Amino acid sequence: MSRARTVTSLLVLVSLPLLLRAEEPAIDRQAGPDVVAKELDERLDEAKASLKVAEVPLSKFPSLDVCVSPDMKRFADVVKRRDGGYSAFIDGVLGPRYDQIVGDWRDYFIFSPHSRRVFYMAKQGDKWLVVIDGVEGPKFDKVPKGSFCFSPDSKHTAYLGWCGDRWLSVVDGVEGPKYHDMGVLAFSPDSKRRAYAAKRGDKWFAVIDGVEGPAYDGPFIITFSPDSKRVAYDVWRGDKRFMVIDGAEKGPYDRIESLDTFSPDSKRTSFWAQRGDKWFAVIDGVEGLAYDEVFCLRFSPDSKRTAYAAKRGDKMFAVIDGVEGPAYGYAGAIIFSPDSKRVAFWGRRGEKYSAVIDGVEGAQYDDVGMKRPQFSPGFSPDSKRVAYGAKRGEKWFAVIDGVEGPQCEDIGTVVFSPDSKHTA
Repeated sequence: MSRARTVTSLLVLVSLPLLLRAEEPAIDRQAGPDVVAKELDERLDEAKASLKVAEVPLSKFPSLDVCVSPDMKRFADVVKRRDGGYSAFIDGVLGPRYDQIVGDWRDYFIFSPHSRRVFYMAKQGDKWLVVIDGVEGPKFDKVPKGSFCFSPDSKHTAYLGWCGDRWLSVVDGVEGPKYHDMGVLAFSPDSKRRAYAAKRGDKWFAVIDGVEGPAYDGPFIITFSPDSKRVAYDVWRGDKRFMVIDGAEKGPYDRIESLDTFSPDSKRTSFWAQRGDKWFAVIDGVEGLAYDEVFCLRFSPDSKRTAYAAKRGDKMFAVIDGVEGPAYGYAGAIIFSPDSKRVAFWGRRGEKYSAVIDGVEGAQYDDVGMKRPQFSPGFSPDSKRVAYGAKRGEKWFAVIDGVEGPQCEDIGTVVFSPDSKHTA
């Protein structure tokens, strides 16, 4: 789902002599829909003779909080009418009157990923309704704003509605079964499948492609694999947790955490879990070594390798491909190179930090911006080079291929060119 962005100017097709004169007053959004429409028609008619692309100050539109589509070609705003009602103002076209258009300037409108569709939510009296591409949906007692989504291919829509004492989903305008409670509906990456968690009575279950699964005791979030063929979610049964992957349970555990449940190629699975006072990684269903804590288990880009940070007592380790590395006071921010052959992470000994690249510790520094992700070790697109930010004393500098750059009061993100030959 791509939410609209708020910007300070737009690049649109307009007539500079007639629409963008500095002395041209902004449209009075309080003047009422008829006056606004007439003023727009007059300006647009005059503009037809001399169209060109130009940067348009947002002062020329009804408010300073215009929402812009992902492709930056469409805009939407909310206009207050003279009678106290509100209308959507999308691409210069005034919509129907409603008592309220729900949201605030950050999320009145949601554009589809391809930008050709737009959603907003309105109230009329005590009823809520969704407007998609100018078409009103059914009226409900309530519609949670955060429940709406477009499918990745922009062809499908989904949201939840509260009707009487039950929740239901609305997918492509079709109402689904009613439940006592529901989780947010999600589309698969290929947009062909859909899933959500639902509650009937005191039990929760996954509803995948319209089919209800086994009952559990707590709500959960459902994840699709990148290829859309597999499904995973972690659930409660009593006071225990289980990871359910393709319908098969793994557990019981006391807690479950996951970053990327599925590998990029969708063939492998991973999560980390707690049993008693110990944590361990569970990769492809196999439990790893026990630690006091486990962090950020991830796959390499080619899906063949794994890495995570772990803690035992006051020591931390980088565990790469199941092999525990040397002990550090801190070890983390582990990344693979784009070709998956190399690994880098931060290590701390005492009060000094160093980048550990392919198992080799670099120079020690006073700080490496642990809370600033742009300073983390980064590989070039061809995986042959490494750059990061570091601090010695009061000065920051970039370290590129092991060579320290000029010292500065502060630095930004170090980036490589697409051909990996240049840095900036």
